[in-house]
Amino acid sequence: MKYLYISFLTFSLLAFSCRSDQTENNSDLGEILRSVYEQNPDVVGIMARIEAPEKSISWSGAVGLTDKNDTIQILPDQPALITSNTKTFMAAAFLRLVEQGKVSLDSPVDTLLSEGTAKLLTGDGYDLKKIKIKNLLTNTSGISDFVKTKSYEEKVINDPKYRWTRDEQIKLMIDEGEPPLEPESSFKYSDVNYLLLSEILENITGKKFYEAISEQVNFQKYGLNSTWFYTLEDTPEGLNPLIHQYMNNSESYVQDPSFDLYGAGGLASTTKDLGRFTQLFFTGELFANPGTKDLIFTEVKTNDSVESNYMLGIGKSSINGLTAFGHTGFWGSYAFYIPELNASIVVVLSNNNRSDLIPEIFAGLVKSITH
Repeated sequence: MKYLYISFLTFSLLAFSCRSDQTENNSDLGEILRSVYEQNPDVVGIMARIEAPEKSISWSGAVGLTDKNDTIQILPDQPALITSNTKTFMAAAFLRLVEQGKVSLDSPVDTLLSEGTAKLLTGDGYDLKKIKIKNLLTNTSGISDFVKTKSYEEKVINDPKYRWTRDEQIKLMIDEGEPPLEPESSFKYSDVNYLLLSEILENITGKKFYEAISEQVNFQKYGLNSTWFYTLEDTPEGLNPLIHQYMNNSESYVQDPSFDLYGAGGLASTTKDLGRFTQLFFTGELFANPGTKDLIFTEVKTNDSVESNYMLGIGKSSINGLTAFGHTGFWGSYAFYIPELNASIVVVLSNNNRSDLIPEIFAGLVKSITH
């Protein structure tokens, strides 16, 4: 799929204003979004959220349009599909199960998977007794993926409304994916790891995986009322419509969300909810035991000695020389926590073919809250 380039000759003057929803006047933060937007006329819209309690900042901002084919201004509280940011929610759910003694990060997956799935993987050469929960969460299981298979790519491009199932995607990995690797031989990013985690989550809790994630992360308690699995759950009442999101030649309103729905992706959220979750997750407030927070940063050393910088549903990065942890999503969602600042920053760039702008946006936001 090639990058999608867009003409914006129909921009209205309203599109150049930056709306904010904030607890204090942080005009500099809004100006950062506005500046990037005005200098890059191919950008459709940008939304951002900052949670920095030690700076007394809890801020949302947005600039641009909700749809490249319309003149409706994007709002700070509009939801978006956050795709692979869902992996961090999955990790949080499993850490809660660890706290409850229902599973261990070192639990082998052979008895946790459904019989049919276990038989399928074993028949393809995977030794499920050697693959542990932490291997799935850290992408060190040696399990291949369906995302780069020819059949998947052709289907996503030629039949975007096709409704995928989880079992079908796992089977596609078996049929067309690369051969199995030994667990912990190397890091290999694979959505199948998280599809398997969603099945295990169902088997442990007896609930649909999306219900279990909501319950384990405790959406209701923490006010994550604008976060849900799109098309698997009803849209929460009172929300603005999802923004339109673009990547290459794909558009979120055209692509059936089932292409990335079953635990590796699937969540829709607002930047406010995602920022709050990120702050709760990394500060440990989400967990019952203080020590659980340390498990977030579990790393699995691989036999090839190559650093992956990937832990439990999160990656390690650097922003303005500061260490940051978080995840990104296919449709342009970015959520990172900076320990040195005790701050979480979320950015949604609605046309993610301009992901080259993300470092500039994050750098500007970090600089603003540190001065």
